[in-house]
Amino acid sequence: MTKQVKSKLPKVILFDADGTLFESAHLHFEAHRRTAHELHGYDYSKELFDTHIWRGQKTSSDVLAEQGIDVDPHEYTERKKAHYKQLVNDELAPHEGLVDFLDWCHEHSIRRVVVSAGRRADIEAALNAAGIEKYFEVIIGREDVGGKDKPHPFPYETGLRAVGFAAKDAIAVEDSDKGISSAKAAGLRCIAITNQSNNIPNELDKAD
Repeated sequence: MTKQVKSKLPKVILFDADGTLFESAHLHFEAHRRTAHELHGYDYSKELFDTHIWRGQKTSSDVLAEQGIDVDPHEYTERKKAHYKQLVNDELAPHEGLVDFLDWCHEHSIRRVVVSAGRRADIEAALNAAGIEKYFEVIIGREDVGGKDKPHPFPYETGLRAVGFAAKDAIAVEDSDKGISSAKAAGLRCIAITNQSNNIPNELDKAD
């Protein structure tokens, strides 16, 4: 690679996790479904999960409370976490071509950060199960942003601060409208990828 081409490469790439590095929405749904059924005898519908939890802003406790179910958030979270960890260990794999791309980034000294709206424990379990945890030096999760979740710019601003780079030196990779909006609001260029979940018309239109 010539010096001129190298100079155009980003210094850091910030990746969303769920849907971007691996396909996991169906595993989150199944973990929620099992947890709600075991603890409360309630059967989540896929539509309810997609609308209010995966694409919405509600927690599982919010959704179940609306069904008249009293939830212990800690008990629910721990049970769901255990189910999700088992599911990802059994079924999760990185997207095709991802490992080759991460190896290429490493060869060209491009640093890698995960910026996700998920819980850190879930992110780490998925990265480990997919065998790609070694490629990322920083993980930004829900616990790191103080309620300022995507589409707020704060998650990506936090990721940039963690590695000491400005937005002009970085690129984000996303798979959702909220994620793209977060990255763009933080001043980043953003590449969008398609997957099984982002089939809503125009969802990725804001990406570069």
